[in-house]
Amino acid sequence: MADSALTGLVGALGGALIGGGAAILGPLLLKRKERHQAVADNKQEQADDAMKALIDARMKTRLWLDYLVSTVAQAAAGVPIDRDAFEARAEKLGKDAVRACYRLEYFDEEIVSVRSYHLYYQVIGAMRNSAVVIKMSLATGAIAEGHVPNEVMDVLTQAEQTRTWFRLASAHLTTIRASHP
Repeated sequence: MADSALTGLVGALGGALIGGGAAILGPLLLKRKERHQAVADNKQEQADDAMKALIDARMKTRLWLDYLVSTVAQAAAGVPIDRDAFEARAEKLGKDAVRACYRLEYFDEEIVSVRSYHLYYQVIGAMRNSAVVIKMSLATGAIAEGHVPNEVMDVLTQAEQTRTWFRLASAHLTTIRASHP
């Protein structure tokens, strides 16, 4: 009888130990899994925000460049250009593009390929230079009906080329992100 009582006691203690361990370990393991999931969700949210910022920067630089090109085309076609309106609009589009590009600084790890070459700095510099040259050409009347100075064409070409590199690098990054969620 003592053996069966001892066996029963050991069994009861073992069961209590296993039950107590499960009561403690279960919630701890669940919390650990929840933390890992929260970290993974946060990383995915960061990556999504980075892609949105990248798309926004691409869009804003495209709007700025399109405005500069269309202004030159209109001036070359003989359409009178209000220089003050041009300056105000170019400055607003430029500030929007610069703000969107500088926002990319926040996403250090997510957009390394775009940041590592400072492509958006190059785009901003080329586009600012284009705006200044166009402004000066409009002020001096150098852009006349049917004639666009080589300097204007050169700066617009440079802006388009740097923006193309920026667009291609960011498109490549977007493709990589889409294939590796």
